[in-house]
Amino acid sequence: MGERVLHTIILAAGSGTRMHSAVPKVLHEVAGTPMLGWVLAAAGHVTTGRLVVVTRFQADRVEEFVRERAPRAVTVRQDDIPGTGRAVECALGALPDGDVLVLCGDVPLLDAQALSDLVSEHRRSGALATVLTALVDDPTGYGRVERDGARSVVGIVEQADASNEQRQIREINSGTYVFDVAALRSALAQVGTANAQGEKYLTDVIGLLARESGGVSAQPVRDARLVQGVNSPEQLALAEQFASGL
Repeated sequence: MGERVLHTIILAAGSGTRMHSAVPKVLHEVAGTPMLGWVLAAAGHVTTGRLVVVTRFQADRVEEFVRERAPRAVTVRQDDIPGTGRAVECALGALPDGDVLVLCGDVPLLDAQALSDLVSEHRRSGALATVLTALVDDPTGYGRVERDGARSVVGIVEQADASNEQRQIREINSGTYVFDVAALRSALAQVGTANAQGEKYLTDVIGLLARESGGVSAQPVRDARLVQGVNSPEQLALAEQFASGL
């Protein structure tokens, strides 16, 4: 029996309001390459199945870039239901069963080695989901990874929904995962929008799958700077600085 196929979904629907720019966030450049270009290149090294990019804000511009940079990719537009969970749900219609890697189009410096390590851990563990995590000194703004007494992952809580105690957790969710497609599809159907943001969170799937046989595994990234997301000009400058040293 051969190795399971690995599909990839890249989330590129966000408007990036904090960038204060007319350019779609994922098309802002780091070291001369649009962020989405970095992500497409890394995904290309590990994807053996289908590659789906989810768009919404300035979708025509983003889709044109995807056609130029990754002609075999499929683009899907997110509908009016907000949230990362809904974005992934929109993409799942284009995927058969197998494993699926979920990436953020605004996390440009996550390289093929880190993705390969994540996929290897997912397959070694036999988990339904594996999340890429990082330990950081200041976790403000990120979802926190919750573990039980046995150090097993039991869920992810978003910053806006976290208690003061949960906000002290320094292990963060990078927004990068590998899922079993069938398990992801089933779990997303159970996720609603009853949270502080009124969004369908992909992170809610982790809590659901953690209670199932197989559970959830975690892979710490080797360097937290690799999973630095870009949501502002200041964070773009930091990514540029780090990229220059790669």
